[in-house]
Amino acid sequence: RHKLYIWEPLLAIAVVTIIIAAVLILLKDQKKTNACPKCTQLIFRDQKFCPNCGN
Repeated sequence: RHKLYIWEPLLAIAVVTIIIAAVLILLKDQKKTNACPKCTQLIFRDQKFCPNCGN
């Protein structure tokens, strides 16, 4: 019978955790633009005012 060592499930949990963390970080970085609430023009996060309406 195969004996399951204690580090094998821990390694599997660690790998899954790292993959999930990487996916969440990539999804967070994708949203770099916001929509203006007044005219719905896409603006970058570092812009303080909308280039279309000035809001």
